[in-house]
Amino acid sequence: MVVGVGIDAVQISSMRRLLETGGDTFETATFSGEERRAAHVQSDAAARFAGLFAVKEAVYKALAPRAGKEDFDLRKVRVEHWADGSPHVVMDGYLSSIMERTGACSVLVSVTNEGDFATAIALAQTEPL
Repeated sequence: MVVGVGIDAVQISSMRRLLETGGDTFETATFSGEERRAAHVQSDAAARFAGLFAVKEAVYKALAPRAGKEDFDLRKVRVEHWADGSPHVVMDGYLSSIMERTGACSVLVSVTNEGDFATAIALAQTEPL
């Protein structure tokens, strides 16, 4: 059963400007150390950050309505990539507790970059992966 679905799009050029003006403060407040390291080895770090942020927002939209929007901290949603490059959210203590409150067992995510936009979708479901 579907618990929630979320979608988000982030303009890559806006993320680039935000990274230039907000620098390390924005990066460290929004992304984990692993997310930052993975982004900075890419040829276009801003595109990777935009995709990561879109995934975080999509996960928020899929889970927060049932978990309580005021209790949800999207900065604590960590995104990593499998060896084939596909993204997944890390099921750590924070996200596990959110999912328990919503009845979700898994969150599937997908992200794509097209032109100046990174778009992500998240599907929270009661079935385990």
